[in-house]
Amino acid sequence: MDLIVEIIETLSPEDRKDFSVFLKRHKNIKDRKDLELFDLLSRKGKIKRVDLLLKLYPGDKNLEAYHATRKRLMRQLMEYLQLKKKKGETVSEGYILNLISTAEYLLDNEKLEAAWNMLKQAEELAKKAENYSILNTIFSIEIENSQRESAPDLKVLLEQKRKYQQLAIEDDNANIANQLIRYELNKSLSTGREINIDAIIKDVLKQYGLEDIVIKRPRLMFNIVSITRSAVLAGKQFYSFEPYLIAKYNEIEEGTGFNKYNHFYKVNFLYMIAHVLYRNKKFDKAESYLKLLHEGLDEYNRSHYSMLYPKYVLLLAAVCNYSGRSAPAIELLEKLVNNKKIKLNTAQLLNAYLNLSTYYFQQEAYQKSIRVFQNVQHSDQWLMKVMGFEWVFKKNIIECINQFELGNSDIVEQRLKGIDKNFKEYFNRDLYKRVGVFLSLVKKMNDRPDIATTKEFQNLVDNSFEFIDISQEDIQAITFYGWLKAKMQRRKYYEVLLELVKG
Repeated sequence: MDLIVEIIETLSPEDRKDFSVFLKRHKNIKDRKDLELFDLLSRKGKIKRVDLLLKLYPGDKNLEAYHATRKRLMRQLMEYLQLKKKKGETVSEGYILNLISTAEYLLDNEKLEAAWNMLKQAEELAKKAENYSILNTIFSIEIENSQRESAPDLKVLLEQKRKYQQLAIEDDNANIANQLIRYELNKSLSTGREINIDAIIKDVLKQYGLEDIVIKRPRLMFNIVSITRSAVLAGKQFYSFEPYLIAKYNEIEEGTGFNKYNHFYKVNFLYMIAHVLYRNKKFDKAESYLKLLHEGLDEYNRSHYSMLYPKYVLLLAAVCNYSGRSAPAIELLEKLVNNKKIKLNTAQLLNAYLNLSTYYFQQEAYQKSIRVFQNVQHSDQWLMKVMGFEWVFKKNIIECINQFELGNSDIVEQRLKGIDKNFKEYFNRDLYKRVGVFLSLVKKMNDRPDIATTKEFQNLVDNSFEFIDISQEDIQAITFYGWLKAKMQRRKYYEVLLELVKG
């Protein structure tokens, strides 16, 4: 695809209007071919280069001028996106680098007092952002110019540089430790046993002398927790992750605390805690952390609102749904996917569709559930690359059991064959063995619609699954098992599901 078109597609309708105004900021330029090109490329449907040439340069099809216009438009887009990013960040690395560049320019032109003031401003911002690499660059410039008028004391500069060089070394050690933690977690995960999260991380941090340091620096702790969470999501070991995650958040809050400059880590911590509590079926606690998250999104000029608000809504809807409040859950997602003011990225939109389809299905709105996926105009192969196996697999199962509920046995049979062909390799893995069992049971019900209520089928279900304590069972596994149980008991699925979730 055309790179410029790909960038334009990421812009919301409001952003596109804003960018058009941005392009018109030079009032003395009358012939804005870049604006014309932007308008043409913003339209739905592909437009061929020959048609673009005819519209932009009728008569002579000036290819050289066209390429020059494209380059200008790309530069303008990049400049606009950089400015947009700066507005959305509490402390922008780009902004600090601009201060440094301007200060160096002022030093070269003997505007010393202004230069030192600008370097001091950059220094303070870099400290607050914990960007010690940039900070060392600033000190190097200051030391190099320390004999000039208005310069800070050289000994103070040297002492400061030594201090922040040490912090930069800690950052480097933390990066190495992060990779080692990732390696050890994945190694433990491959054994299929419960991961001893705390022991693995403590051992690695001890090797690099980081045990006390990470608690004092939210960014370092957040990086470790994010890596750990990736392993937890892969292994679905949410139960052991919950106490570790909450303990680390509380240690930071009770220690250095969070501030304006590391607020990003606070709101993401709150999201991760709410998510793990949801996955562990502790919905009241999850909702209390979601409330804190929502309050946090409104702080500091709502700088992280657009990034986290869609995830907040998705999680709140899930908590509502599995707490027995399906109507507000559905309403939250319907508003989210139809809200033109909120720009959802591809993953957020597709997750919203999947959840909405699931909630419709649980309320027996089967046609509505099926229609949700009509909005997804992509092949499963494309979706696998973007969303991964688990998302595509869930989509296929929801579509399949919707057709079962509608009595379309031929379609169900075709869907089951397609799932078996495309995903069979996954069913041999420990993590997904129960999925293969579930599909085999759906096939039996599709072949014999009356079998679900027989003792024979109930015994088959009981002997097919290895059940663990319901408090530790994954909520998504319960979701599929609940549908089977509802069929066996001739009861409404959502009622049975809520009973299972409550334990």
